[in-house]
Amino acid sequence: MIGKVAVVVDSAAYLPQSIIDRHGLFVAPLSVELDGRQYLEGVDITADEFYQRLATARSVSTSQPAVGRFIELDRQAAEAGAKEIVSIHIGSSISGTVQSAQVASESSSLPVTIVDTRQASFAEGLCVWEALEALADGKTVVDAAELVAVASQQVGNTFVVKALDLARLG
Repeated sequence: MIGKVAVVVDSAAYLPQSIIDRHGLFVAPLSVELDGRQYLEGVDITADEFYQRLATARSVSTSQPAVGRFIELDRQAAEAGAKEIVSIHIGSSISGTVQSAQVASESSSLPVTIVDTRQASFAEGLCVWEALEALADGKTVVDAAELVAVASQQVGNTFVVKALDLARLG
């Protein structure tokens, strides 16, 4: 937490563990499925392991965190003493994560501000970092959300795939 603000993010931001630990972030892992077996990103499978297995996988899919995962993170934030939550996520045009967070926020005991970065991966992480810096500087959740929107408009996101067959896998 930063002050009394809990920051919830998803694993698609690929933030370093040192940043997660330093700011006490609550991370909702996305699910990845390789050849019919499900893993929680960053919990059951590392990025390196994922890419090793992807090279030989016949099927690959991903899915957003379940609503229940966000409800649990909101509960944990409240128990940790948070007074409000800012929930910053992968772009809604890419994933249903924002929608899961929104549904969960309706049952939260704390006020929750949902922020759609409109980005993924490193660009999403940069947007989160902008919010973290703002909160650490004493800015409000509203200020942090506005800065994420500005960052999202300024950052570009380029995907490079090793081979087209990997792109077809998902």
